[in-house]
Amino acid sequence: MDNLTPEELDKLAEIFTEVQEDYIKELRKPTKRKWLWEFSKKIVVTVTILFVAVFLFSCILLIFYPDSSAIQFVIENISDIFKVTVVSYAVKAGFENVTKIRKGGNEDGSAY
Repeated sequence: MDNLTPEELDKLAEIFTEVQEDYIKELRKPTKRKWLWEFSKKIVVTVTILFVAVFLFSCILLIFYPDSSAIQFVIENISDIFKVTVVSYAVKAGFENVTKIRKGGNEDGSAY
C-alpha cells in the first residue's frame, strides 16, 4: 500500500465508495415481505384513525341528537370494521411469528 501513487489511491477510493453505496442501496431495498408488513400496518393505522375520528364525531352528534338511531348505526358499523381489521392483523402477525420461529431466524431468513 505504501507504493501506490495518488492516482491509484484515488481509484481505490472511488471503487470503495461505489461498493459502499451499492451495499447501502441493497440494505435499503424493501423486500416483498417487508413491503407487505408495512402495507398491512398502514391499513391498521388508517382504519384506527378513521375509527377514532368517526367515533368522536358521532359522540358529539349524539349530544345534540340523542335519539338518532342513524348515528348509533354508524358507530356499530365502524366498530365492526375496526374489529375485523385488528383481528385480521393479529392473525397475520401471529402466523408470521410462528413461521419465523419455525425457520429459526429473522424476517429476512438470517439467524440473527
